[in-house]
Amino acid sequence: MNSLQIPTLVLSASLAQLPPVSIDEFNIRLDGGPLFHPTHIRREGDDPIDLAILLDLSGNAFGLQSSFSRSILAFANQSLQPRDHVSIFAVDCLLVRTANDLPASEGDLIAHAVDKAISFPQLHGAKSSTPHCGDSLHLWNTLATVAQSISSLPGRRVVLVLSNGYDHRSPLHWNELRTYADERSITFFGLYPPAIDPDSFHFMLSTEDPFNQLCQLTGGLILSTSAPDLPADLKRTMAFVRGRYILEFPRPDTGERGFHDIDVTIKNHDAYIRAAGVSYPSADPSIAADPTTLPSPPSPAVYGNRHPVKVPQ
Repeated sequence: MNSLQIPTLVLSASLAQLPPVSIDEFNIRLDGGPLFHPTHIRREGDDPIDLAILLDLSGNAFGLQSSFSRSILAFANQSLQPRDHVSIFAVDCLLVRTANDLPASEGDLIAHAVDKAISFPQLHGAKSSTPHCGDSLHLWNTLATVAQSISSLPGRRVVLVLSNGYDHRSPLHWNELRTYADERSITFFGLYPPAIDPDSFHFMLSTEDPFNQLCQLTGGLILSTSAPDLPADLKRTMAFVRGRYILEFPRPDTGERGFHDIDVTIKNHDAYIRAAGVSYPSADPSIAADPTTLPSPPSPAVYGNRHPVKVPQ
């Protein structure tokens, strides 16, 4: 309970794997406080993963549907481990779930769930078999539903979203979704489908792309993909997940309840570093004062002077 584990994506500026990073090269800072090193690090490796895959079929991704089943079957067989679990969702005029926490060893069932999702009756409305509701899709609310479905599962929680990232006036703000995901250590990874026009790659053209920010601020990233590249990009995304560092350190001994900032840097490296969120119970002073409690060394994690964002009551 006193030890925090932060899944942290560490890549080069060109999104390639870096040589192994030592524990003394990692620096952590909480709310602008003093730097400290993690007390233990390791690669994520074969930790069980609870993976939700959302196929946003309201737009450009619809053009990839003929390769979905084959690509995801190969992905399940080659990139996932028997202890991993997979849920499959698709959305256009409605959101459907056709696989709920299936063992990754059931690759054929996962592929069948993908086929069922893309051919689900009325997915595109009562009278359409092609994208129909892209101009009214509440993407943030949809992603919140997907995230909630895996929020209490025991593995490393990841949502892989194949979407152009457009939201149309969701009641839920994207930053509220980000906060929800960070509280539950859920990371979003995005795959952009082929562009119909240059504006579809708005994450390259604009400094404010909420979908891109959502992925990065929960510890993930976005890649562009195409039908020929989809199998390799699915595999590459899972390699990013497996290659994350798990940074471990004791929770701070003191600090206000709320949302705190964590900054992770690496000495002498211009690296792409994105940390997932984590939640933990505050230290109970009565336990520390209990004479039967064994003393422990002070935590190296000390908050700085930035005031935490208050948690709604």
